[in-house]
Amino acid sequence: HAYIEPFKLKRLIEAGEPTDDAQLTAALGYAIASPSFDAARIYHELRRFIHGVGDGPRESILTDGKPYGSGGTLRSALRAHTYEASMREFREGRVRVLPTNGSLMRNAPIALRFHGNMQTVVEYARLQSCITHVHPSAQVACIAHAVLLAFVLDGLEPFPAWDATREVLRQLQSDDGETKDKLLRNDFTAVLAMSRSMPREDEIWPHSGDALISLRIAVAAFLGAFSFQDGLEQVVVVGGDTDTYGAIAGALLGARFGLEGIPDAWRKTLRGYDKMIDIADRLHDLGHP
Repeated sequence: HAYIEPFKLKRLIEAGEPTDDAQLTAALGYAIASPSFDAARIYHELRRFIHGVGDGPRESILTDGKPYGSGGTLRSALRAHTYEASMREFREGRVRVLPTNGSLMRNAPIALRFHGNMQTVVEYARLQSCITHVHPSAQVACIAHAVLLAFVLDGLEPFPAWDATREVLRQLQSDDGETKDKLLRNDFTAVLAMSRSMPREDEIWPHSGDALISLRIAVAAFLGAFSFQDGLEQVVVVGGDTDTYGAIAGALLGARFGLEGIPDAWRKTLRGYDKMIDIADRLHDLGHP
């Protein structure tokens, strides 16, 4: 159903319109649908949706309509016109570094493109996060999510996939040569100690947009769901940053239950559905030449 945008209460959101989470996932997907991982190209595609190209208007990735929605961390990180200029702003401390979920919500294409090579999945999940979200929590959440998704795409059942993911994280935690940053250790520890149950309301607030709480909610839904719809309903009822929780969990649930597991009515309503399928097909074909 259509509804009024809940924050400023000014815009009617049509049924099936993709959120910024879906749009930025598509932007990342298009950017890595090539033989090589190019951070500057990813930056360009993300910025196209957040700020537009050059001084032009913002562009929707999935529809012909007007784009809407974006987080403050993303707007700040993508403010510069080029990737190189943005990296200078990061080095000079002019970009906010927060433990938020803006890179985690778009993370799924990494696993879809590179699963089968776990070292590459780890490396590129981290690198794609650092384009906009360099906080260690964001980096580790993206690594854990991509590794888990890659294991599921490779055919593991949910609980064995999560156990295998934890083993990869343990190895990374103890290997400075892989993590390249001792600051990540505490966040690897936090994920390894993470409960598999849905957090209570007092655990979510005031951290509803943080990467690690978002990862916990997505993993809990993935492990506990008996269907794609059930999993998404679980992340919605917890409250907080529910559209982003849905994007993060939706990737895992989609890998678990498959395209046929998504209710047919949802697929028919979703705007940009054909473009999403096209991106997924391109990434799959590149990962399986």
